[in-house]
Amino acid sequence: MSLASILIAQETSPSVPPNEAWQYKGQEQKVCGQVVDTSYATSIRDSPTYLYLDRPRPEQVFTVEIPPAKREVFGDSPEKSLKGKAVCVTGRIEGDGADGTVDRKHRGRVVIQDEEQLTVR
Repeated sequence: MSLASILIAQETSPSVPPNEAWQYKGQEQKVCGQVVDTSYATSIRDSPTYLYLDRPRPEQVFTVEIPPAKREVFGDSPEKSLKGKAVCVTGRIEGDGADGTVDRKHRGRVVIQDEEQLTVR
């Protein structure tokens, strides 16, 4: 298989819209959307970075969480450099609740474990 075939296959692999991702809780999925809002939560223990896809907080429908240990992989300020970008994230869908449950607003998230999970389109 040529490199071009691999790139085309990656681009055409199906993805889940951010507002439907919560329905796939516990499953490995690819979610693609626009980073419309971000937050670097310095007041929270371990200071994660949050990327909100398609809807800004507090009406967010999907969150990409970048733990502090992975933050530098995405540059000095991923909350600034990724804002406004179209991205895809692949990983296990969790609920957006503190304990990983899906809350009443049906919000999902993926916590980045490996930098290859997040790509800019």
